[in-house]
Amino acid sequence: GIEGKDWLSPFTNDIDSKPHIENMRKRIIEPLEECRKASLDSGSGQICRNIYKLICNTGIPERISKLTEELTNSGYIFEAKEQKRMLVRLLGKEEEAKTGTWNTPFTDVAEWAKPYVGYAYGYFRQI
Repeated sequence: GIEGKDWLSPFTNDIDSKPHIENMRKRIIEPLEECRKASLDSGSGQICRNIYKLICNTGIPERISKLTEELTNSGYIFEAKEQKRMLVRLLGKEEEAKTGTWNTPFTDVAEWAKPYVGYAYGYFRQI
């Protein structure tokens, strides 16, 4: 397997027959390395801002939105709600979600999930 620092060097084993593997390594490691370097000698606030930037720049909110839509369309409603809750927490907006008043077109949302689904619904409508 590939471990730790192995990701930092170009993959060379059998690369001629599988160049997509090296391209994938770069897509994974380059944003992480950029975030790590930007966070060196930084305080916790700056590190958090760098991680947030990494999350947004790598398209995680859009990917979670797509995943929740796919889960919902496949009948996995609970799992879709869990993904929305995770996104709200990841964005650091849980308190805002819990204290806000949210209107959504959804009628099947459990009481515990309403703040998360409401916040995520409003968030994704802006993307």
